[in-house]
Order: sequence, then C-alpha cells, then structure tokens
Amino acid sequence: FQTLGELSAWVRKDVRAIDQGPVEGEITWTPIQQWFFSQSLESHHFNQSVMIYRAERFDEAALRKVLKSLVTHHDALRIVCRHEDGRHVQINRGIDLSDEELYALELFDVKDSLTEARYTIEEAASRMQEHIRLETGPLLHAGLFRTENGDHLFLTIHHLVVDAVSWRILFEDFSAAYKQAVSGESIKLPKKTDSYLTYSQRIADYSKSRQVQREAAYWDECENRQIQPIPKDNDAASNTFKDTEVIDFELSRHHTELLLTAAHKAYSTEMNDILLTALGLALQKWTGNNQFKISMEGHGRESYLEDIDISRTVGWFTSIYPVWLDMRDSDHKDKEERLGHLIKQTKDMLHRIPHKGAGYGVLKYISKRWGSQKNSPEISFNYLGQFDQDIQSNAFEVSDIKPGNEISPNWKRPYALDISGAVSSGCLNMHIIYNH
Repeated sequence: FQTLGELSAWVRKDVRAIDQGPVEGEITWTPIQQWFFSQSLESHHFNQSVMIYRAERFDEAALRKVLKSLVTHHDALRIVCRHEDGRHVQINRGIDLSDEELYALELFDVKDSLTEARYTIEEAASRMQEHIRLETGPLLHAGLFRTENGDHLFLTIHHLVVDAVSWRILFEDFSAAYKQAVSGESIKLPKKTDSYLTYSQRIADYSKSRQVQREAAYWDECENRQIQPIPKDNDAASNTFKDTEVIDFELSRHHTELLLTAAHKAYSTEMNDILLTALGLALQKWTGNNQFKISMEGHGRESYLEDIDISRTVGWFTSIYPVWLDMRDSDHKDKEERLGHLIKQTKDMLHRIPHKGAGYGVLKYISKRWGSQKNSPEISFNYLGQFDQDIQSNAFEVSDIKPGNEISPNWKRPYALDISGAVSSGCLNMHIIYNH
C-alpha cells in the first residue's frame, strides 16, 4: 500500500479504547529488528531521512515545539537500546526527558553560493547521520539550514524505529502541528493507535499460533528452493556500501502516468506485478536463467494480528520475504501474448503469498524455523510508491538537496543487487546498487 488511504481500507474497525498516555518499558524485538542486528556491526549509522524546503523562514520556536510534540506523541521515537544483565534490550523511554534527550536540532546559517551551499548542506547532513547513537538517543536529529533562497530542513531518524508508512504519518502530523504552532495554538495531534510495544507482544503471541504454522509449508518450500548464482565479474572480498556503485534511471512523466494508470486496466494489476515482471524479463535476458529468487519488502501492517490497530503507529514494521519469480513460458510464441501471460503469472504468484509475506520473518527470526541458508536471494527489490506526494503541502516541499549518507560505508550488504524505485515529481525513479 502506497498511501495511508489505501492502508486504512485493510484496517479493521476497533472499538477498544486505546490508552493515550506515554508508553514506557521493554519492547520485544520484532522480526525486522532481529534481521537488522543479524546483518552488520555498524548498527548506529542506518537511517532514513528527508530534506524539505520552505521559501519562507521556518519559525525556530514553532519548529522546536513541533519536534517535541512528535517525539512525545509517537512513542517509538523515544526508544533506546541497552545491554542489561547480559541481554541486549530496547527500552521505550517516557516523556519526562529534556528537549535535548527527545530530539537534536542544529542550526546553520549558510552564506555560500548556491553550488557551495549544496555541498555544505550535504556534508553537514552526512555528519549528523553519523552521530545518532542507539544506546543514548535521541534517534531523531534535525538540521535547519538557512540560505538566501529559503530554508532547508533536514530530518533523519534511525531506521530501527521508523519506516516508509511512519514517515507519511509524521509528515501529516508535522504539517498540522507546524500550522498550529505558528498560529499560537496548542498542538493537538490525532489519537494514538496501538503502540509498537503492543505490536511486539502480538507478534510474539502470533509466533506460537496455529495460524502461522499453517503458513510454514509455503515458506518451507520457498526457503529450500535452490537458486542459480547471478553472473559476476569476480567474487568480491568485501561487500559493503563503500564498495558500491549506483545506476539511476527515470521514466518520463508521460510514461510514469501510463504505468500508474492505463497499464493496470488489462489484468487489474498493481505496480509490483508490472515492475517485477519487467525485472524478471531483464534478469532472464542477462543471465539466461528462467527462475529467480528475489527478496521483497512489504509494509508489514497487514490485518493478520488479532485486536490491534497500528494504522497510525510509528515504528519499523517492514516485512522482508523471498519470492520465486518464474519467467518460463513455452505456450505463447506471440510477444504480446507472452508478456500478458507473464504479467498474470507474476500477479498470481504475488497474490498467493500469505499475508503479503509478514509470516516469513516471524517463522525465521522468532520461531527460528530455519538456520543459515546458502540459497538466500542475491537480489532485493522494493517499490516505495509515490513518496513525495505525502511531503508536499502549501507550506513546504521536497528539497532538491540530498540528505547525506543514510547508511554507514562499512555496512555489510546482504545482496549483490539492490533494486528500488519510487515516483518522485511525477516520474518513476529507479536505483540499482551493485558492488563495483
């Protein structure tokens, strides 16, 4: 789901009264968080961030009120990680903290020319990305860059407590809260949904349920499928982010509009159906193979857990799961017929996945169903949707200045190819990361 509106259609109505007070206490590690800590020792520098632009000056006092209100309202933003009694735990701190413990805000008065200012801002943003510490917090850092042509506001949050849907919630609340603050009103945000702490408890319960065990046979088959390694010029001794190159390409507005609308009429498809088929055809042409194991990401907020509403909960809910992409087709010689068959085949495969993949991580990281696998996917794919639509408002827009390095150069990449895409400014932008 690419918007909160689409997500809400899948959320069950809940008549329970959800506690609106601050959440405190230890939180059980969720599957995606366990995946994160299993990947690399470079855990501090793994963030999500954005740079937004406002032609008029941001009101600093109002901005501080907004940041404080976001961190006190969205409990997961106050999480820190600690070692207690030989255990690695995450603790949701309360709200009885100083502003400096809740969030970090740095101010910059940039007098450089436009070209130099861009470099100055990106360098400062990268420096702030490196300074987040999981043990002490805060996990939200902001930088306000004042230039002659307007203000650029940099926001970065450690990925451990935020995901793409969370950012959409935060932008919605940021926009509303800032309008209230500059008008001298008290900030009032929408009511909370269930906390990340509650979600972690429900996931732990779900791992012991018959429901997830019914999914096990499906995931056993997928987990045990053997893969053909993708071609490589050589076996790299190191596969970190500092070893990578990036290829970017962009569709025109016209073709993006067709891809978002008309392309789905023939077979009632979604974007992942089309994009994955295109990926499969490209891989088939490149490798000569017909079947591929791809690691995909979902938002992880499907309504498979009992008595919980996380539609407006900030946290990391992402599900990572393997899919088996089959490009075999011996019955259709006509090019258009073959393409149509492959699109429908990919769509059917994706729609058969239980709960859009959420159960895979539960079985792997909580139930410990499988050990280390030699046939893990070498390719990851993630379509993020129309992200910038959630940022645009009458007051601010997405900045054209990059927010710095979100991930440590020493982070060990789990894949040989990372392929991701999002619609920005009306155009589909695709990014391919590979080891050079």
